[in-house]
Amino acid sequence: MTKPRIFLMPIGKVTSKDIEDDERSAVENLESLDADIVQTEPIYDEKEITRSVRDLQAKEIDLLVLLSLHGASAPLLVLAAENSGLRTVIWALPTRYSLPTCASAIGALMEKDVKSELVYGAASDKKVTQRIIQLARIGYTINRLKRARIGTIGGVFALLTASYYDRNILRHRIGPDVVRIPMSDYKQIVLETTEEEAAKAIENIPKDIKVEVESGLLIQSMRQHLALKKIANARGLEGICLECHSEMIKEFKVNPCLGFIDDSYTIGCEGDVVICVAALMILYLTGKQSLISDPFTIDPESVMTMLHCAGPASLCEDCGDVSIKTGQSPSHVGEPIPLAMCRPQLQEGKEVTLLRLYGSYMDKMHFALGKVVSCLNDTTLDLKIKLVGGKDTFIQNISGNHYIVAMGDIRNDLRALCKEMRIDAIES
Repeated sequence: MTKPRIFLMPIGKVTSKDIEDDERSAVENLESLDADIVQTEPIYDEKEITRSVRDLQAKEIDLLVLLSLHGASAPLLVLAAENSGLRTVIWALPTRYSLPTCASAIGALMEKDVKSELVYGAASDKKVTQRIIQLARIGYTINRLKRARIGTIGGVFALLTASYYDRNILRHRIGPDVVRIPMSDYKQIVLETTEEEAAKAIENIPKDIKVEVESGLLIQSMRQHLALKKIANARGLEGICLECHSEMIKEFKVNPCLGFIDDSYTIGCEGDVVICVAALMILYLTGKQSLISDPFTIDPESVMTMLHCAGPASLCEDCGDVSIKTGQSPSHVGEPIPLAMCRPQLQEGKEVTLLRLYGSYMDKMHFALGKVVSCLNDTTLDLKIKLVGGKDTFIQNISGNHYIVAMGDIRNDLRALCKEMRIDAIES
């Protein structure tokens, strides 16, 4: 599943044409959303409600929507919300005493600390469904994170002192499980991945992508990407973190940066598991991959230069804006080694949200709005971003050398997600 699943349960009896019209209009309104909608016929019976909601968690439902068709249904709304075990939206219509009965239900649920929210508006009201899809996306994000598995090859790069983490705290607070992949297992899969397989995969690279890498290097880099894809598929991994600097580049003469050519798995750069978790969080929340990069410098006009090796090709709508280029290994690796890098070129003027999940308990998130000033990808992925809130507040709250660059202004969604996950939202 790549989009949230919403379970719609109308509560009430269809005894008139206006009730029938409202139910149909609400269904059509929800079906216009980018979500998987599952629904029942209108229910006005305690046993039937209990039976219908009891197994929703097993069906991977992300949000329960209770549509109150008329009054005198507060006990049934409370019953459905309590027995579902899911975050619930109670939708009050502006007619037939729907609002007062929903107000009674939400008051009781608040006292019981059941995760629930009241929305109010006509069955065709798009503002109502926009709030519903936001809550569904949040529920989907939380549920996917709980099911996520991240593989690690090597540890956290020693220079990333702000990225150390406790695996048990990560699992408890955010959800993903971390799976260690022995280097010997990785070596074996690479050896089993042939140059013929790599050559075939290279033929499938979209023709519009500019490939500017020597054939031999491209073959070896693709072998590694295919090996990582096999590992991800075999072990059910959504993300893979590779500490490329200490061992991988020195031993294999390749790094994972060609893996950004497709979205088979999410890459956590330099063994940074927490930034990989944040990238998965954004993927589930927005449906889009994001870029990991380093804040390098900020000029007096609050334009920040961010540098990194590579980034996801899927950030570009046009394949012609993606290049596979030859880059050099970092100086601290030792002798310079040519490496194959997938580099997108982001469009000027594009709004982006910069963010970082951090803290010993992964209970803080720093985020800020920016606009792309320029993007160069010849010698490195050089991104210049205007900090809309200014450099001073950003510097006051900067919390590590890896930041996520998410497409668009997603601050409102981040606020809502942080509130739900009890993460302190720090904006600049």
